[in-house]
Amino acid sequence: LRPGVEKLLPEERVHYFLTSNEFFGLYQVEKDILCVTERENVERLRKKVNFLNVLWNNDSYYLLHLK
Repeated sequence: LRPGVEKLLPEERVHYFLTSNEFFGLYQVEKDILCVTERENVERLRKKVNFLNVLWNNDSYYLLHLK
């Protein structure tokens, strides 16, 4: 993902690629979001959200629906 992320305008990068703190702040407000993350983050997220559904994965990246 890094080569594509580096080509984004700074304002797009900040909007779509959040830090962990920014992500959990957004989750507290929205409570119904989609996200893409790496495999090692899935269980950590599962412990922090009320609902986690894996929509797709390729064993490296996961598309998740969180509520």
